[in-house]
Amino acid sequence: TAVFSLVVIVLAQRSGMVLSVTGAVAAWFIVAFLLRSVSWTFVTVVAANLALFGICIALTDRYRHVQMPAIVRKWYDIPVRALMVACLVAVVVGLSGHVGPTMTGLLAVYPIVMTSLMLIFQPRVGGPATAALIANTMWGLVGFSACLFTVHLAVVPLGIWAGLALSLVVSVVWNIVLYGWRRRAVQRRIIRS
Repeated sequence: TAVFSLVVIVLAQRSGMVLSVTGAVAAWFIVAFLLRSVSWTFVTVVAANLALFGICIALTDRYRHVQMPAIVRKWYDIPVRALMVACLVAVVVGLSGHVGPTMTGLLAVYPIVMTSLMLIFQPRVGGPATAALIANTMWGLVGFSACLFTVHLAVVPLGIWAGLALSLVVSVVWNIVLYGWRRRAVQRRIIRS
């Protein structure tokens, strides 16, 4: 998903929505299939995540700060996002018996929320502003990975409910840390101005 985001951020600077979305989706499937061909251990997955996030965050950092134009919400924004998620679930469930567990697992983690954000925002606010929105999600994706790592490590020794609760705590704490970090950054910019 970090590579997916990187591709859309770069493409959205000068390309329209169709090329940005198509490029990002193609990159996601290519990377997903390449990653499936590796025999992973927990340590190598953590190392790969750290490396990919480090590279993608570094490459997209300069795109994070763009003046966001006023956005007029449309009545169909949330229903479109919900419909896209429901369609993804329907496709995954419908195809799972035909494509096997590997492809089912791949489709289940497709970044549908990012795709819906691109489809909704790029026509309204343009590529650079949409790219800034996606670029600002990168650190949140790091927290999501930490949440998944917590589930992997905690569910077996602690049980399902305790492992899931602990992963929720990790997610909430990560978001509080990000909120505080961004708030301090904004305050520093205000003081400098």
